[in-house]
Amino acid sequence: MEINGGTINITTTGEAYENASTSCSPEGIEAKADLTINAGTINLVCTDDAINAGGNIYINDGAVYAYSSGNDAIDSNGSGGINIAGGVVVAIGITTPECAFDCDNYPLAITGGILVGLGTNNYSAPKASACSQSVGVLSNSYYGSSNTTMAIVDSSNNAVFAYTLPSSVGTIMILSSPNIATGTTYTIKKGVTPSGGVLFHNLYTTMPTVSGGTSTSTSFKTTTSSYVYTASAAGSNGGAQEGGRPSRPGGH
Repeated sequence: MEINGGTINITTTGEAYENASTSCSPEGIEAKADLTINAGTINLVCTDDAINAGGNIYINDGAVYAYSSGNDAIDSNGSGGINIAGGVVVAIGITTPECAFDCDNYPLAITGGILVGLGTNNYSAPKASACSQSVGVLSNSYYGSSNTTMAIVDSSNNAVFAYTLPSSVGTIMILSSPNIATGTTYTIKKGVTPSGGVLFHNLYTTMPTVSGGTSTSTSFKTTTSSYVYTASAAGSNGGAQEGGRPSRPGGH
């Protein structure tokens, strides 16, 4: 499946189930093989996976909101994993043991774009070897509570990433932005007050001015362009996962 533009709004209801004789899989977008998104505005609110591919997932541009109330937000079952090279992505899958980005033991490759994913401790961990853009992995004690705004700021308090949390925040946030420069020191702040900026589903695509807030970690420095910063105790229930749950039969 290839998506090259337009506006797609999908809402699904019902409980996902699968047994020997019948099944119900209320997913948003499903590709039996690879899925490529090159452009468009996609809004998915689902009870099963918001996006699922039997193969690999490639997001090159566009604006994608993928929310699942009962399963993964974005789930790839291909050996090439999930590849985000551009665009804006907001992925929310906070029902244990599901997650925002599920690619089993395969790569979560982040090479561009502005993205945020809220999920659980059973998450697919980004590796520096698969990324060429800095990535943060934070537990919820670092990014704050519902309906507040967190930000990553430089030494002059300029925001390079900002996100206003929804009513349910999960336990893990994965974030990335091209605004996070190499060789620069940053601080994570929660509970900031934003002014201005442009948002897509609470994720700032143009940075606001921020004030106030509480520093939630010691400063970190992006030593390489593929820096993966982890401020989390996630993985205590089985170790930091390279993948989420096993895929169900049929690529679901």
